[in-house]
Amino acid sequence: MSKTKRWQSVRKRQATSSPLSKVHTQITSKSKKLYTDCKRLPLDIFIECLLDNDFSRLVIEGEPTKAEIGEAWMKIFNEYSIHAGGDSHNEIFIKTKAINALSAKIFIIEGLCCNLRHDHYEPACKILNGYALHCDLKADDSYKVRAEKVEMILSRAGRFYTQLDKLKVQLLEAQKKNVKGAGGSDYFDDMLNLMSEQNGYMVRAQDITVTRFIKMINKLRDIQKQQQLKTMKHGSGKNR
Repeated sequence: MSKTKRWQSVRKRQATSSPLSKVHTQITSKSKKLYTDCKRLPLDIFIECLLDNDFSRLVIEGEPTKAEIGEAWMKIFNEYSIHAGGDSHNEIFIKTKAINALSAKIFIIEGLCCNLRHDHYEPACKILNGYALHCDLKADDSYKVRAEKVEMILSRAGRFYTQLDKLKVQLLEAQKKNVKGAGGSDYFDDMLNLMSEQNGYMVRAQDITVTRFIKMINKLRDIQKQQQLKTMKHGSGKNR
């Protein structure tokens, strides 16, 4: 079976075109829905979030806030990291994980600051203070004072942007050393290609969930381990 760039071939599709897009998803409210776990999330959307930081792809319906979207992605990626831990030693995967965590944090900060420009919301201030951004907005601040304080918060958050830029440079360097490392586009293409060969039919990113992908790669790892054990036993038998 010839290798194809499966996930890349579907990146420009509309969000509603996936066979999995109609699967029941967690509802954050009556007016908005978004993917919040690997069990329901189509793999192609996960890959776009992972490689492009396009977290808006998690939205199914309505207009969730940036904070809600960022938190949903952090939950999904943490779940993926735990269950697909076989690649956690890979430098590319580790850098990608750090970039996604930091990108989600920035996404949340920007969303909260956007809301705080117009209205006071104490829980948002607590979240920002949890990031050590010194949010001292008060309910009776004027619009001008509120806008100035928000700009100061964003200025303090500048260190996160600097960290993100450094991580991206480190990721590029790691990718030059290992262009087929786990976490890059080639990794997903290679895994889908192996799955297709193993199953006897084409496995496409838009047709399976992230959980299904994880189960399939873990199955492939088990098969590879069994083959390695057989090879070792066969080799030791010859040496007797």
